[in-house]
Amino acid sequence: MSLVYNIFYMKIKKLYQAVWLLSIWILLFSCVSSSSTREPAVVETTGDAEYLENIDFVIFNKRGMVIRREVYEYSGGAHGMGAVQYLVIDLADKRLLKLDDFFREGTEERLYSILVSALRSYNNSHSGTVLEDNQGLSQGIFFTDNPALTENFFIANDGLGLNWDRYEIAPFYAGSIEVILPWRTIRPLLKHEMMELLEKFGIYMFMD
Repeated sequence: MSLVYNIFYMKIKKLYQAVWLLSIWILLFSCVSSSSTREPAVVETTGDAEYLENIDFVIFNKRGMVIRREVYEYSGGAHGMGAVQYLVIDLADKRLLKLDDFFREGTEERLYSILVSALRSYNNSHSGTVLEDNQGLSQGIFFTDNPALTENFFIANDGLGLNWDRYEIAPFYAGSIEVILPWRTIRPLLKHEMMELLEKFGIYMFMD
């Protein structure tokens, strides 16, 4: 019975992997086809309403890729709403990566401290208010002193990026918020296997 179950499980696993790969390649084909022009991948206009969608590859190689999906929608009123979504995909192991895949357990407080420092620096360079180290983020452009950590992230040569859409942690006028946590800063918090994982995306600089 165990042998039959194992054979059945392996066939289902192979079928799942095949479907997963097919869906990825369909996505790649549609994105590459649309990226040959500067126009958005999807454009829909009905009366005053408008919907735009564009997909770009931040990193694209054989073992890993990072996709940036940007959407803008206007359905009336003072302004439209935009959103940016990142997907970090490990093609070698056929999985969509999450923040938990990068950081060791018990490092949450240290990570959040680094994040707050990055958001303070963002505020100081993107607003007319300069925050000192002893001032809370809410005294700048942010809604609260303790913005929630986003799961919308990407990876790049210089670090791990985090993105919040308008209204998530700051008013509309502040735009989407995007910060990068340098690899050299967060390296002590990363899992031991991160060097190997990042190599799939062609990232080696943080080892210097």
